[in-house]
Amino acid sequence: MRTSLSRSGLLKSFNAIARVLLVLAPAHSFAQADRNYEYDAEYSIGLIHPFSQDRHTIRGYQIFGDPQILSDRLVLTPPSPGNQRVGLYTQKPNPYKEWSVDIDFRTSGGERPGGSFHFWYTAGGASGKGGLESVYTSKPFDGLALVVDSYGGSGSVRGYLNDGQTDYSIHHHVPSLAFGHCDINYRNRGVLTSLKVVQGPKTFKVEVDGNLCFETEKVHKRGFPLLWHTILLTVFVIQVKLPSSYHFGVSALTSDTPDSFELFSILVASPEQRGDASGTQQQDIGDNEQINRESSQQNAQNDAPRAHGRTPHEQDFEEYIPEFQDTSAEMYKTPEQQFQDLHDRLQGMTHHMAAIQSQIGMLYDRLDALTHRHDDMRSEMRGTRVPRSQIDNMETKINVIENLAVQIGNAITHKDYSHQFDALQRTLREHHSNLLYTVPDTVTQALSTSGSRLGTYIAILIAFQAFIVAGYVVYKRRRAGSPKKYL
Repeated sequence: MRTSLSRSGLLKSFNAIARVLLVLAPAHSFAQADRNYEYDAEYSIGLIHPFSQDRHTIRGYQIFGDPQILSDRLVLTPPSPGNQRVGLYTQKPNPYKEWSVDIDFRTSGGERPGGSFHFWYTAGGASGKGGLESVYTSKPFDGLALVVDSYGGSGSVRGYLNDGQTDYSIHHHVPSLAFGHCDINYRNRGVLTSLKVVQGPKTFKVEVDGNLCFETEKVHKRGFPLLWHTILLTVFVIQVKLPSSYHFGVSALTSDTPDSFELFSILVASPEQRGDASGTQQQDIGDNEQINRESSQQNAQNDAPRAHGRTPHEQDFEEYIPEFQDTSAEMYKTPEQQFQDLHDRLQGMTHHMAAIQSQIGMLYDRLDALTHRHDDMRSEMRGTRVPRSQIDNMETKINVIENLAVQIGNAITHKDYSHQFDALQRTLREHHSNLLYTVPDTVTQALSTSGSRLGTYIAILIAFQAFIVAGYVVYKRRRAGSPKKYL
């Protein structure tokens, strides 16, 4: 998806206008032929349970981060702690030109959204630009990205294309770069959210829970700038598609208040057949079935045909369609005709016995998956179970606190405090009487008992002042009668 043409400032402006035209222009629908898509086990997760035998690796995928791998799902980001980055990318590039990817996931969290879920189809997988970053913070990546998040307050799916030239991390408004989007409800639903991405022979479409999200034939070809592709679309219809040899991947990112993203399946299908994929795929399925069932059942499953992209144990046999119509015995005149009829009926019976055996194998697989799920639930409950003695102690303490609260409430609402208030009023009245009558009497008594001493102090003060005045008069007279000297 890298272009060989130079990008000037004028071309960038025209490209921005072209992106707006691509969003506003009505999509011309192409009728696709009804083709059978077959799942490829080498690129899929969820065809066979459990996902992993060692709970650390997943066959065909490279794991980044630390997800919790269970028998029937992957917990990409737990409810705590936050700021997690987890991703899965295929180890081998996609060999198909036409393909579809079905992803089932579940999201739960607090009242406010705290993360995003990404589907990637990029060159280099996680080693390429983009990797485990969010679209809003990623460096220029080469490929396709679908983002499921609550940007702007409401859940949505947005599609982004990049040819390795646009740096989304420095763009002022990344959602304006999306070539298609739709609003969805994906958080705290209690059920799985199904995301389907289809690259057909002429169109590219995204479905959510079986409903069309957006569809376009304007996903530009490799080597065409967006502007020139828009001009060509206005003149005549051209066939457009994403290039092959890219890697599929999913990633989940959370914030401080995280959402929990659980991945249940990634099913990659295509109507094409790889040159050497058929034998390798059947051998891979046989290896997994040999782990889950007896060798005799495994051989029967490998020989059973695959219909509509489903494994043999997922085929339906509810409706019985006889291979041969019942006819009268008079129709068979010769021994050769009778032998041929007997041979055909025995062969048909053998086919139906194989179908019954396949159904038994399917039941065995489901029982094994339920057993693993029960073991996982029991292990989780064992780790989070609270001892009974601790619960009894907490119950006793709660009862004590409840009784104390009841006593305090009764004391506040029913007890009579009138006599306490009367006693307090009498005490205040007595103190007031003491201050009103006792203090003046005490002051009068103090003045009467200390009157002689006060007069003595006053007489001494007057005598001292008279002595000072007499001394000053004597000093003035002597100075006035002293001889004067004149120069």
